[in-house]
Amino acid sequence: MKSIQRNGEATMDHERSTERRLILSFIAFSCIIIFVAAISLVSINRTMDDLHKELGQITQLHGDLVGQSQRLMEEDTLTSSIVVIAGSFLLILLNFLMTLGGLKHTREEKRVRDRIEEELRAINDKLSSVIEGTNVGTWVLDIPTGISEINARWAEIVGYTLDELSPFSIHTWRNLTHPDDLKVAETHLQEVLAGKQDFYEVEFRMHHKTGTWVWVLDRGKVTKWSALGEPLVMSGTHTNITRFKQAQAALEKSESSQRKLVEQMNQGLLVCRIEEDADHRMLDAIVLSVNRRFEEIIEKSAETILGTSVDNIFLGDRTEWIEMFRSVVESGNPKIVERYTPHLGKHLRISAYSPEPLLFAAIIDDITQSKVVQNQFALEKARLETTLLSVGDGVIALGRSGHIDVINSVAQTLTGWEYADAVGQFYRKILNFGEEDIVERSIGTKKSVEAGTNEVLVSRHGETIPIEAIASPIFDASGNVDGVVLVFRDCTEKRNKQERILHFSYSDPMTGLKNRRAFEEEVHRLNHVRYCPLVLVIADVNNLKLTNDAFGHDAGDTLLRTVADILRKECRETDIVARIGGDEFVILLPNTDAEYANVIIDRMNASIADARVKDMPVSVSFGKSVKLVRSNNMDELFREAEHEMYRKKVAERPQIRKRIIDQLLSSLFSQNPEEQIHSERVGKLCRMIAEHAGLSDDEVDEMELAGIMHDIGKVALGSEFLATEGLADELEGGTVLRHPEVGYNILSAASQYGAIAEFVLSHHERWDGTGYPSGLKGSAIPLQGRILALADSYALMTTAEPDGLGLSDREALGKLSMEAGSKYDPELTRLLTQLVQGDD
Repeated sequence: MKSIQRNGEATMDHERSTERRLILSFIAFSCIIIFVAAISLVSINRTMDDLHKELGQITQLHGDLVGQSQRLMEEDTLTSSIVVIAGSFLLILLNFLMTLGGLKHTREEKRVRDRIEEELRAINDKLSSVIEGTNVGTWVLDIPTGISEINARWAEIVGYTLDELSPFSIHTWRNLTHPDDLKVAETHLQEVLAGKQDFYEVEFRMHHKTGTWVWVLDRGKVTKWSALGEPLVMSGTHTNITRFKQAQAALEKSESSQRKLVEQMNQGLLVCRIEEDADHRMLDAIVLSVNRRFEEIIEKSAETILGTSVDNIFLGDRTEWIEMFRSVVESGNPKIVERYTPHLGKHLRISAYSPEPLLFAAIIDDITQSKVVQNQFALEKARLETTLLSVGDGVIALGRSGHIDVINSVAQTLTGWEYADAVGQFYRKILNFGEEDIVERSIGTKKSVEAGTNEVLVSRHGETIPIEAIASPIFDASGNVDGVVLVFRDCTEKRNKQERILHFSYSDPMTGLKNRRAFEEEVHRLNHVRYCPLVLVIADVNNLKLTNDAFGHDAGDTLLRTVADILRKECRETDIVARIGGDEFVILLPNTDAEYANVIIDRMNASIADARVKDMPVSVSFGKSVKLVRSNNMDELFREAEHEMYRKKVAERPQIRKRIIDQLLSSLFSQNPEEQIHSERVGKLCRMIAEHAGLSDDEVDEMELAGIMHDIGKVALGSEFLATEGLADELEGGTVLRHPEVGYNILSAASQYGAIAEFVLSHHERWDGTGYPSGLKGSAIPLQGRILALADSYALMTTAEPDGLGLSDREALGKLSMEAGSKYDPELTRLLTQLVQGDD
């Protein structure tokens, strides 16, 4: 229709152009005639003027003759002018009439053309209505240019509008067509273009705007050929057949499924056509179809029996089979029978029915094996009863009604019921389970059912016995539950072992608290709105490493147990306390707000403040977070509490460790007053030597502090050891070599004493490298360590017995000088000698 409209518009433009050209031609030709006439008139007048002038110059002529000549000339001029004017007018009139005739002819052609176009438009409208009614897309292809026109329905089929696909060409169609289908479609197209076919019809897929594929039925033919027989225009239609294709695929799938279902049936399928006589009595049954299983059952291929009588299948039993078929066909009622076929040696179960008149079908099962099993069942049952009575577990066999048929001796012992009393009783009277009735559940599920791990049996005498039990259904030949066998055993010992193992797997062996695994299960259990608000508390034991270093891991274990006992004591029964790491505990306080949680934490802190391990104060850093609703994430709560705990720990750690070290030193001095006197004297000697050895004021202060604290590591040796080993024994090397390292570990734990830790560690090193703990030699020993070693030895030598050697200053200096270069720094030894002698 658009082509017709465009052709009509082009024709109207051509007609208007023709009319304009005719009118312009008339005007132009008229102007030319007028122009020529004007020139002719001017020329005539000039000629006459020239003749008048020439006559005026001829004087010999007579006056009358001149006048007559002039009149003739004027008449000729007038006549010529009239002829020119009349001729021009006639030419203009003739041109006007010709133009008028041309316009009339053009308009007549226009009226004829308008009538033809109107008729074409009406035909086109009817054609468009037909196309719209068929709901098809249309296309017109200009073959030389490849430019194509489509209607809105064509674009709609692939999900587009005309504007979205414009400009449209054959390349647009190729881009939208499925690659696997394009070659086939173009092959059909080329056959029509080559004139091999009048039209083509092909199905292919096209890409929809939504990304899916739609099936299209494309029909087309050449509608215009050139004079040389070349195709110029081709047109056709597109029909959306996606639903048809989907329905076709679904139908094929359904048919395939039905065929597979029939072929994969475990039963044979036989379909026959009934043949009757004139009185409508059944004469025979002709085989129409069979499945694979039927071929296996009768041991014949389908090719040998299709189209033949059932007599070829059931040799010798034809009458019996025909009678059965007849009764089913005539009554219309299905029938199930069992038959033995001697020539096959098989027992068959036949389910026969008539799906429609004169059609018979039978589903056939080979039940030969089932019959064999049935024959063996009685023997097996007897053997089974004998076996059940002799096994080591308790066994009770129940009949279909739930009454006891068999009970062996072990079951009698466990239940407390004698055989004669138990047989015939309903099982619930004998089997008094604590948790669930596994017999009833086994019957309901038709499966073996094990009792729960906490199942108990209450005997006839009221004794509760932990048991392991399993109930298994007994099936009859039809697959129905015909009874239950219950097997059970006393598992008291096993249950006790499991409980011990379970306890250890959920408990921290050192503290007896719940471990991480138990804690995680408690988190899962308490993750419910009824336990909100829920407070999570993290408790981190401070200075566990310091305790281990100072007193050994036994003391560290004691510290952990002490803290665990306090946390357990100060919490409620409903609270959860667990140790989840080396020094980390966690507490869950259900139905507790932040305010009351602070009360509990304050109680813990008060108890912890009173606790001591090896005379060392106990310290714990706490952090908490509150879960207000179930949706709060427990991991986030844990991080929040841990962050608060670490923040407190970092803030409190320096002062706590300094306080602990000061307490350790005070404890050492209180137990051994001579140690305090000796240490303070060593501190003064260190200050004196350091002042003259070129150390700064801060370093001098550090040396004095190092002298006072140099034996703090002895706190780990215990009061009994210190009571038997005096200061002089240390000088002679009689004590163990561990206390410098312990002292170093203790002091380095506190930032305030970190600087002097290295001095204390090295104060038993020797100049010749034979000292301890590192075996350092010469200048490799820190200067402060060498000063401390010299001051310590001099103080011990000059201390009165029995705490020291009781030497005089001269004797002590002499001894130090003898060992200078081997035990002591020679330069420092000379410096001390000068200082002491100078004081003297």
